[in-house]
Amino acid sequence: MERWAKSSGRGLLCWTVALLVAGSAAVSFAGPIGSPNVANTQPPSPQGESRRGADSLRSPLRLTLFGTDGLLLTDGSLVRRLNRTTLEIEHSFHTAGSLTGIAVHADRVFVGNEADDRIDVFGTDGRFLASFNEAVVGPADLVIDTAGSRLYVVASREATVKVFDLDGTLVGTIPATGGEPLSNPTGIALYQPLLVGDLDGDGAVGQADLGLLLSEYPCSEPPCTADLDGDGDTDQADLGLLLANYGDPQPAKQLLVSDFGDQSDSDNPIPAAVHVYDLTGRRLNSFTGEFSRPQGLAVDAAGRIVVADSLRCELLLLDASTGELVGQLGGLGSDPGQLQLPLDVVIDPSTNDFFVTNNRLDRIESYRGGRMP
Repeated sequence: MERWAKSSGRGLLCWTVALLVAGSAAVSFAGPIGSPNVANTQPPSPQGESRRGADSLRSPLRLTLFGTDGLLLTDGSLVRRLNRTTLEIEHSFHTAGSLTGIAVHADRVFVGNEADDRIDVFGTDGRFLASFNEAVVGPADLVIDTAGSRLYVVASREATVKVFDLDGTLVGTIPATGGEPLSNPTGIALYQPLLVGDLDGDGAVGQADLGLLLSEYPCSEPPCTADLDGDGDTDQADLGLLLANYGDPQPAKQLLVSDFGDQSDSDNPIPAAVHVYDLTGRRLNSFTGEFSRPQGLAVDAAGRIVVADSLRCELLLLDASTGELVGQLGGLGSDPGQLQLPLDVVIDPSTNDFFVTNNRLDRIESYRGGRMP
């Protein structure tokens, strides 16, 4: 059974439905129209077929933030645009194939097409722009590092993450040569570690931040803007945290990759995990122990890793330093906030609203402010 397949039995429990054996998700990427790595003479057929408003979600898979108030998601052979506040469908366009990962860069939408082992590129209005020549079997998830002009693609059947520049040239793979192998990678996200004490947001902890803390020190009546340890006040502990990071620059971005593991060898099973890499492909950490089928990943306003675990029907909140489970959202059911086969999660950084593809229920679940409805 394919990783993304849906059973016809609508009453199946989440943990039954989610036993979808890894077998998806390889990817390729290439660049803009006119690049030697791009084929723009054979568009998908049909393509650019737009629909507005009326129809409902059918099988929501991956999603990404779009603009200031939108979501883009893959839904079978459709790309949907939803309003982030109302969750109503505002626009849809159709392409041939089975769509998986999705990412946006400027006015281009990059979509994994598992049926044809390729990445298709569309304008944000749904116009087909190009398909990439270099195929990798079954795209699973994509993320773009805009600052670094890199596209990271989970290639599950090759057990790698492929790294491309935005002109479609393969520039690397993860794991790096000689690194610990992946087993069944499925989801990916970029993670910017928090710099504790950067109160003015300039990417470093310095004199200005110290001044901001001291200007309200001590503070015992919330809101305390320099409450670095989250206990509701600004006190000696917060000053200590700032001074410990004084002079430090912004930490480098990292990649989070979810991995189903491999339990086929009962004598030597490989557990499901979330792996942490630097952008060169060096593994920094691996978190195991709490997962069944980890899928999509995101990071919330508090710097916690949020994992959509399809088999547990939950969002798992992890301490980003230790991987310790510090919270959960969701749970099996059909009421608001409950989940059946959650496959992806994104978080609005301006509101800390969580959005989840609730696949079995054919809807997007929202957790405003990161809390249950």
